[in-house]
Amino acid sequence: MRVGFAFMAGVVLTACSSSMHSLPSASGSDGAWAPVEPTSAYQSIFSFGGSAGAGPYAGLLDVKGTLYGTTWTGGNGSGVVFKMTPAGSEKVLYSFKGGNDGSFPYAPLIFVNGALYGTTSSGGPANCGTVFRITLSGALKTLHDFKNNADGCGPQDRLLDVKGTLYGTTNSGGAHMDGTVYKITTSGLEKVLYAFRGSRYNDAGTPVAGLINVKGVLYGTTNGGGTKQDGTVYRVTLSGSEKVLHIFNGNDGNSPLSRLLAVGNALYGTTYIGGAHNLGTVFAIGTSGGGFKVIHSFDGTDGAGPPLGGLVNLNGILYGVTSGGGTGSGTVFSITAAGKEKVLHNFGSSFDGVNPSGSLANVGGLFYGVTISGGSNGKGTVYSIQP
Repeated sequence: MRVGFAFMAGVVLTACSSSMHSLPSASGSDGAWAPVEPTSAYQSIFSFGGSAGAGPYAGLLDVKGTLYGTTWTGGNGSGVVFKMTPAGSEKVLYSFKGGNDGSFPYAPLIFVNGALYGTTSSGGPANCGTVFRITLSGALKTLHDFKNNADGCGPQDRLLDVKGTLYGTTNSGGAHMDGTVYKITTSGLEKVLYAFRGSRYNDAGTPVAGLINVKGVLYGTTNGGGTKQDGTVYRVTLSGSEKVLHIFNGNDGNSPLSRLLAVGNALYGTTYIGGAHNLGTVFAIGTSGGGFKVIHSFDGTDGAGPPLGGLVNLNGILYGVTSGGGTGSGTVFSITAAGKEKVLHNFGSSFDGVNPSGSLANVGGLFYGVTISGGSNGKGTVYSIQP
């Protein structure tokens, strides 16, 4: 069962809606839970609202001690690119206008040759999203606008830099309308590497997550596709040859939204639902496709619904977030390769944010993350936590 990426806090995608369906809402909402005081290691450092942006889905990027990110909405109404000091001083670099410059960015940014690159999930002439470049001072240029069946629609996650060429995925569109893997130069020359064919061909389909590079091969997950639209793990070469490595069946997970993480010869990832309690899983799989194993199934008390983003590795321990569960509205957790999981923080009120999303950013051993809602304005927060 494929579930689309419009989830948490009542967000509904505006682009490519014909192929993207709503996920189950994460537990809790702003102000719906009794306040839970943060641990001593946790600190809420900024609350979004109004012109500052609202609803950050994407994780943060550290560039020489300054954090950069995007918000899904706010600013002029179609999202912003912002920068922030670790102490919580925020500045909007660019507010999307919702036209040809793009709108509603979900994806985190990457830093290549002195500039930031990112995507918007909609906007552009075909309302299928864009790829953009923005300087650290805020000058934005649209490099490419997606055209649906021609080259894809609705990019959701970050770009990947491989020797100066950028690679990404679109959630829908392409030759079979099940999404694409594409490459694009930093000057804007774009090419589809692979068009997913979806469940009718037992292929992968509708990727939400971006790609990772392992020894010159790209790896990713798709939200749909496979036998029952439960999602897949796949790989694709830089020349566009694709292979499905694993098809989810619900019991071992369903609807992976997050990027994979390579640790040695293993890939680690999460699914949004499925597993023993249908609340999501953490899994491992070999780069050749063998050795798939669910190492943890969330049961609600320790989190539920790992969202867009992915795990990060710090000294051999993996860290991530769940969009719901815990004592209120999401968690920060750690997990070993053997599956020993620990909740580091429970989100439970607007005091410290609601519904975390994105990957954690490691800045000198301190993690920084975002919540989609909550905070003093109810529009999301930036927080730090000591692992």
